[in-house]
Amino acid sequence: MSFIKNIEIWNNHRPRVCNFDIEEYCLIGAAGNTCTENTNIPENEDLYGTARATYDAWLAAVDNYFLASYNFYYDPGYQDPITGDIIIPEGLLNEKCNSLRNLTTMCSLYYGQPDGFVIKSINFRSKREQIQNSLLPPGDPNKKTGIETNTISIPVGPNVPAQPYTYSIDFTNYQTPEYSHYLEYRTSLGDMMQQLKKIMTATGNHPLTPFDIP
Repeated sequence: MSFIKNIEIWNNHRPRVCNFDIEEYCLIGAAGNTCTENTNIPENEDLYGTARATYDAWLAAVDNYFLASYNFYYDPGYQDPITGDIIIPEGLLNEKCNSLRNLTTMCSLYYGQPDGFVIKSINFRSKREQIQNSLLPPGDPNKKTGIETNTISIPVGPNVPAQPYTYSIDFTNYQTPEYSHYLEYRTSLGDMMQQLKKIMTATGNHPLTPFDIP
């Protein structure tokens, strides 16, 4: 629902719960995908915090999108809670929507390791943290100098509990800004978004139509 909430905010409707301030993110000019010419960073503006919160909200929206799409392709089985009769046998497929082979492939695009969207999103998170670290001035209390190990919960399948996943980020060579860091960041972003395009193509059974912004 995060994506829907963000659209509602953009259309001047404010729901009760917001994941981040989209007006701040879009209109400041110093963060986000903005078309303004304003690049001044306001005082006391936590751009890194905004970026992290925005990314987490976006990931939740992508996860909701995939689960909603998945549910159109598979009948998980259903037993009448009163009579105990099996109304829909476990694993019965709606063949008009998809086959078991296609369903498995679709899940692999999202959950698969090491090339699924979930893992690519973690790779992007790591590159984002590295490039942000390189931009922090020497002596900043948030600047990291060695290897940081994190354990987070990641989705591993539909209707399956999330599992812990451990990954490391090496900040050793990310102490000062370099153009190569930016290229690494852009490459990891491109890999993640390309994987999302594959998922959208598979779930919609239709190629994405190219669109050039005027």
